[in-house]
Amino acid sequence: MALVFGPKPYDRAEVWAQAEQARGKGQRKKAVAAYRRILEQQPDDWQVHGKLAPLLVDEDPLDAWNSFEKAAQGHLDKGFLERAVAVYRQAMTELPFIPEGWEQLASLYQRKGRAPDAVKALVEGQAHFRKTPEDRLVAERLLTSALALDAWHVDATVDLARLLKRRKDVAGAVARLDALASHLPASPARRRVLRARLQVSFTFRHLWTWLRGK
Repeated sequence: MALVFGPKPYDRAEVWAQAEQARGKGQRKKAVAAYRRILEQQPDDWQVHGKLAPLLVDEDPLDAWNSFEKAAQGHLDKGFLERAVAVYRQAMTELPFIPEGWEQLASLYQRKGRAPDAVKALVEGQAHFRKTPEDRLVAERLLTSALALDAWHVDATVDLARLLKRRKDVAGAVARLDALASHLPASPARRRVLRARLQVSFTFRHLWTWLRGK
């Protein structure tokens, strides 16, 4: 009887077990190789992408992001909105420099009827974009989205005004701060807005208003 030699037939369950065992032992490269072997057969296996994504963050952040997205979409396709939110939250903890991630997270919060959490995510995300002019435009975009959900959000308005001033749009910055100040009652929040107004465009009239706290 002839013996047949060759590669061992692919068995997803077996390869999955190998990947999980390697991951549990901290053998990152071995785990990544095993997960990728599954993806060679099933490229859209969202469960595998969910396991793989965190392992790729340091060496291949773009691939990590792609896997986070596929994992989140897999949960959404199954109707697990909260789990998709958790995936994007993890992704943004690991890869905070991807603006689309913050926008996706905010969008999911909106779908859940949690607009304040959506605003919070956008405001949190924009703080990571300050190094270059292009970064700051991304921050403006995220803050503008936040203010579309909550027009009177103090942190978002103040941060956006400072960014507008930095790119020489003083009129736009002043308009946003004045509108917010006129909306707020006398309070520490209003004093903060008035102080930001002075920093953006100093006038003695606004200095007096700030000193009076009105």
